[in-house]
Amino acid sequence: MPDTRAQWEGLADAWERARRRAWPEVARFAGAFAPGARVLDLAAGNGRHGVVAQKAGADVAAADFSRSLLAFARERGLACVQADARDLPFRSASFDGALFVAGLHCIPGRLARLGALAEMRRVLRPGSEALVTVWSRYRDGTLSGWAKADADVPWGDVARYYHFYQPWELAADCRAAGFTHVRVAGERLSKGATWLPDNWFARLRA
Repeated sequence: MPDTRAQWEGLADAWERARRRAWPEVARFAGAFAPGARVLDLAAGNGRHGVVAQKAGADVAAADFSRSLLAFARERGLACVQADARDLPFRSASFDGALFVAGLHCIPGRLARLGALAEMRRVLRPGSEALVTVWSRYRDGTLSGWAKADADVPWGDVARYYHFYQPWELAADCRAAGFTHVRVAGERLSKGATWLPDNWFARLRA
C-alpha cells in the first residue's frame, strides 16, 4: 500500500499555494449550515472548505492526517485535530453535518474507504447531512477512463494515490457505510472536463 500520509506531507506547501478557494458547489453546501451547527470537515487539508462553514456561523472541527496541511487550516482559524479518517477521536452522534471533499479517493483499499465513511456516519447525528466528493473514472474526458480504477497522479515531484470512482460504486459504498439517503451527481470542475463529469458529488443523510 502507498504511504499516502508521506505523499501529502511532501506536497502540502505546493497544495496551499494552488488550492485556496472553495469549489462553488461545496461552498453552497458548507455555507448553508445553521449558525451554531457543529460541522466536521473530514480530510480538511488546508481548510479552504471548512472555513466557509465557519464564516456562516458553524462550529467546525477540521480533521486530517497531515500535520503540515492542518497548519494552514489552523492559520485560517479552524480548530484542528490530526486524525486518521478511519479512527476519529469524536463521540458518536456529535456532529450536525460533515464535509468529506476530495479525501475518500486518496484512501487505498475499499475496506479502508468503507471504514472512513462508516466513521463519518458514526459521528453524525441522525438526520444530519454530509457531502462527499471524489474523482470520476471519466476524468480524462473520454469513455476509455471507465477501466482505470487506481493510479498514482503526479503533483510536481510527488505521486499521489487516487481511486477513480464510478457513480454506482460511490453510492454503494455510502449505503454500505450506513447512509440510507444517498444522491450522487456528476460535476465538471476541471478545465479539461467536457461533457463527462470529472467529479462525483454524493449528498448523504445519516
